[in-house]
Amino acid sequence: MADWQRHFDATLERNRIAQAELQQYASAAVQRNEIAQAEFRSYADEEIARNDRAQAEFRRSLERATNAPTVPQLSSQPFATPGRGFVCDPVTLRRGGPIYTSSYVPTMAVCPSCYATHVKHTPLASHFTLEELQMETEHTCDMSATAIRAAWLRYCVRISHGNVGDAERVACIIHFAQAFKMISDRIQHLTPEITRLKQEIQEAKAHLLHQELGSTPLLPALTPMGMFSAGSIAHHAAMSRYVAGSDVNETVAQKQTETVRLRTELRGLLGVPDTY
Repeated sequence: MADWQRHFDATLERNRIAQAELQQYASAAVQRNEIAQAEFRSYADEEIARNDRAQAEFRRSLERATNAPTVPQLSSQPFATPGRGFVCDPVTLRRGGPIYTSSYVPTMAVCPSCYATHVKHTPLASHFTLEELQMETEHTCDMSATAIRAAWLRYCVRISHGNVGDAERVACIIHFAQAFKMISDRIQHLTPEITRLKQEIQEAKAHLLHQELGSTPLLPALTPMGMFSAGSIAHHAAMSRYVAGSDVNETVAQKQTETVRLRTELRGLLGVPDTY
């Protein structure tokens, strides 16, 4: 009887230690999750503030471009200003129909409305050979993207100042082509990356929900010689799911933070509202 009692007491002690360790690990996981959530909220607020500052700076740059002097001999009409605005939005796809492109930037697509109203008479366009082509695949007007439009206006202003030689004009065209490629490549990278992160977040949440809805195995009560009772097994199963759920929540918070950062960057490049 004494041996049985010692064995039973030792089993209870091991069970108590295991539960204490599990509770300690769960508490640490909860704390990590709370820290991750706080960091996510802080980072999201910083990204929103940074985006607001970038938008304000862009508006100031457009105002400077509006007030910049033009060179009359380059064109009979002034180049595009923020007051006129651009016709297109950066998320509307078009199939077929004519577009204008450039031999300097062959991947650039400008819709006829934006080209005729806002591009055709710019100093920079006077040094481009833009031809009307038929676009067979879906596309958006590149001049609708805020970052590309800002680069266009920036180099137009450079050409419009003073007596600019041919070398400076060519340099401006080359620099715009480089800026266009860099911005376009970044936009093309961000869109699928954001989609991937959103999908992973949804899958993680679905997995977590499946775990929470899973049934807890309730085994029959064991004899005193057994290691755990039915209640302790249920407790361990619940705690294990809770800890696993905390890890998933931490991962989801990290992915949400990255998604906010990338979406803020994409909205800044395209110039679309926060609802995009």
